[in-house]
Amino acid sequence: MNLPPVDGSLARNALPDDGHRERHTLARKWAYLLSQTSYFAISHAELEARLVVLVGDLVDIVRGEPFNADPAGAVGTQLVEWRCTDSASLRRTITILSKGLLGLAELRSVADRAERVVAVSVALAAGFTEQMREFVIGQQESMSRALRRAVDNAEASLRDSEARFNQLTTTSPCGIAITDLDGNFVRTNDALRRILAYPGEDLDRRCLYDVVPPERTDQLLALYANLGAGQENPPRQMLRLRRDDGSSATVSLAASPLRDGEGAPTRAVLVIEDISELTLLQDELCRQALHDLLTGLPNRQYFTSRLEEAVHRLDRDEDITVYLLGLDAFTLITAGLGRRVSERLLVHVAERLKSIMDGERAMVARFDGNEFAILVENGPHSPSPATIAERINEELAVPVSIEGTSLAVSASIGIVAGLPARLGPTELLGAAETTLRRAQRSRGRRFELFDPDEDLRDRETFRLAAGMAGAWQRGDLRVVYQPFVRLRDGGPVGVEPLLRWHRPGHTPLDHDHCVNLAEQTGLTLPLGTWRLRSACATAREQGWDLPLYLGFTADQAANPDLPAAVLHALSENHLDPQRLYLGMPTPALIAGGQPLANLLALADAGVGMIATDFGAVPADLVDLEALPVQAVHLARWRPRTEGKEATEGSAEAGRRQGVGANAVLRALINTVHAAGVLVIVDGIMNEAHEQWWRQVGADIGQGLFYAPVGTPDEVRQFLGTDQ
Repeated sequence: MNLPPVDGSLARNALPDDGHRERHTLARKWAYLLSQTSYFAISHAELEARLVVLVGDLVDIVRGEPFNADPAGAVGTQLVEWRCTDSASLRRTITILSKGLLGLAELRSVADRAERVVAVSVALAAGFTEQMREFVIGQQESMSRALRRAVDNAEASLRDSEARFNQLTTTSPCGIAITDLDGNFVRTNDALRRILAYPGEDLDRRCLYDVVPPERTDQLLALYANLGAGQENPPRQMLRLRRDDGSSATVSLAASPLRDGEGAPTRAVLVIEDISELTLLQDELCRQALHDLLTGLPNRQYFTSRLEEAVHRLDRDEDITVYLLGLDAFTLITAGLGRRVSERLLVHVAERLKSIMDGERAMVARFDGNEFAILVENGPHSPSPATIAERINEELAVPVSIEGTSLAVSASIGIVAGLPARLGPTELLGAAETTLRRAQRSRGRRFELFDPDEDLRDRETFRLAAGMAGAWQRGDLRVVYQPFVRLRDGGPVGVEPLLRWHRPGHTPLDHDHCVNLAEQTGLTLPLGTWRLRSACATAREQGWDLPLYLGFTADQAANPDLPAAVLHALSENHLDPQRLYLGMPTPALIAGGQPLANLLALADAGVGMIATDFGAVPADLVDLEALPVQAVHLARWRPRTEGKEATEGSAEAGRRQGVGANAVLRALINTVHAAGVLVIVDGIMNEAHEQWWRQVGADIGQGLFYAPVGTPDEVRQFLGTDQ
């Protein structure tokens, strides 16, 4: 067949060498498969060049934003225009492209590439089908016109019309039959005999009703009634015909009446197209659109549809349970052992889950990444949600060998049982997701049952986290300040910049709440840098001689750009490094790595260093003399001035409950002082607190007893006019 010359599309899809080689390899495989089913009147190399262009167009569609698969239909149209009309051409095209596109390195950054490739394949098949339908319709109409002309001119030119008819029916890929108005075959061509698997002339002695299932007889009777009434082109019929070997063929049937010399319908011309393989291919594409390509499980779309059906047909005596599972620490397996191992593990988990739910009215589905969902339509003997959750983790804990590595996993599970508050399908899934997130905060192998109050609080937290970036942009997020004082005389020794979120009509959110929200939204690092620069600028503008005390989270302490950001903030505000004290979490320093490297680099630059969260790990693990720190900030202790146990937030102190918190704390502070390091505490709310901390040996304190958190001007008033 003749193909149009290559246009400029190839230049449009120019890529680095690796990407071009991958596309060319895919096009070469595609060209090889097409050449086995279709004839091209060009060289194989030129065919490959044209297919490289089409591969590039499909890649652009897959990674296009916003994603729209419809343009892929043009590729299917192009195949038909090149006369690749054999169903094997489409099947091989879909097979090579669905696998090949998923394997392209340039598409690996597309998060949902599998779903997009499926959608592109569906659109391509749809374009092929539509163009093929037009092609066949054109052939059918052409053949019908030719047949009618041949019959109308039969008396004048019988031999000529017979020759033309024979040529047309012989070369046509579609089955052609002439029947009387009772459905008896008068004449059939070889193509129809191949479709129905009838040898020789056996088909000519049969009736169309013999090869149609009994339940479709009424459909044929209506068709022939319309033909007998003179209807020219009755609607095309989709039929399943019985083959002689007992199998069946799905066909598209178009009929036209043949008239005698007086114009009365006497016979019918049938054009029958075998669409069995195309129907199977369309069914497979639909299945792929509703199933996960890796595990074969239903996907989120299919699961949601099933959930909607289950909710709408529930009786009063029935209920459902939705489980949403997230595999714990799955990213470590992917990072440590590779994607191939992690994908095989996902397939294994899918099989285990199906085995667990065998015997229940249940659907197991895979959502994105390492998340699975289970819908159980409970019966009178269904296990309790807790029993199923425990069974899931027991099964997943059984090791499996994958490529020589023995692996076992656990799952965090969010469970919604019944229909709380008559939630709809969408709300049910949302409730399961928030419940799963609550289970995941418990560090693995935990399940949580949906709790409306907890769900409300979680949704409020998520809402706040989602709106934090916008609040920062609007200026609702601000830096406020609180002084540190010497406990022995109450004199100010420094100022700490803190975050505060002012929300119109609501109580402002304090620093700890803001930090927790920032950690959920990825704003920890930019907010930390902004707080540092804002504090340095305020110290310069206010003329504070006292140093700034600035505590960092573990993520901020591990930022490799932290030393450069700190020194830049000091330099642009002309502040001496000794005017700044930075806090690093003690557990992060003990772990070593980037936080410790940052501490050493900043200490060498003259910045004061503080070990924060001190006491959250065993004191004997901390070698203060080896760390260039001037102070430690104790983990949260709540003093009780009547000698009772008083610990809060300290893992080390928690292990010593009942032994005497004062003695433990004094020993800890004495150890710190022996290393020549000061002790900082916070949360001092009254005079009794201050006295207690002074007695146990703390050096520097902070709290509402001394000054509230305030604006720079309010802090300036506390510090005195000389500040």
